[in-house]
Amino acid sequence: MKDVTLNKVSFTVSTELGFIDTFFSSTNPEFGKLSQLKVISKPNGSISHVTSANGKVSIEETFIPNGREIKIRILNETLLMDAVQRFVFKKNDVSKVYVGNRLFLHKNENYYHQLPADIVRFEFNNGTSISFLPYFHCVEQKFSPLVYVRDEKGMWIFHIRLLATKPDSLTFKGCHRLYNKPFPKIIQSIAHFLKINKATLYIREKLSQRIPFQTNGAVKVQSNTNLAIGVKWIIH
Repeated sequence: MKDVTLNKVSFTVSTELGFIDTFFSSTNPEFGKLSQLKVISKPNGSISHVTSANGKVSIEETFIPNGREIKIRILNETLLMDAVQRFVFKKNDVSKVYVGNRLFLHKNENYYHQLPADIVRFEFNNGTSISFLPYFHCVEQKFSPLVYVRDEKGMWIFHIRLLATKPDSLTFKGCHRLYNKPFPKIIQSIAHFLKINKATLYIREKLSQRIPFQTNGAVKVQSNTNLAIGVKWIIH
């Protein structure tokens, strides 16, 4: 996680990767089931995260002129659900949010307003406006480039995301504090037979975080595959 200030507007940025059975967050790396993690800061200001989960993945974060880029290299074949550039803004700093031409206001609903990748503009109470222009490098066509803004209590969450929308693998799981893990194999088989897993793919993101289950999908990504998620920002 890193703090960024642009024209007296402060926000935090971080990196996330979701696998079929675990995840990586540069904000809270201890939350994922990672067997190895090290962070390497380089003289040019970039940061490398090296982790293993289903296989080794290297992540390099670089701040470029007026923007930020993360480069991901799959070192061993793995099932990847998504890769994310994450931004967090304080609710009280923001007046309006636009994705393309669509206006979103903060309603404390924690709802995922997720759309195909487009320009995202934050307007702030101090008169500043910042446009975020995402760009991607991904040779694997089973991922979709997306953006979303989410009105979590007290903050805006903004993701620039590659998501497995045509997954090779599906996992039906519980999403409750009393059961937060994949269901047993027999339930997985029933969900597959009845096509419940397809009907509930990312259902909590589409409908409500209160739903206590969801199917996650992942794409099998081959060794030596390179992905990149970048953004340039323009201050108005």
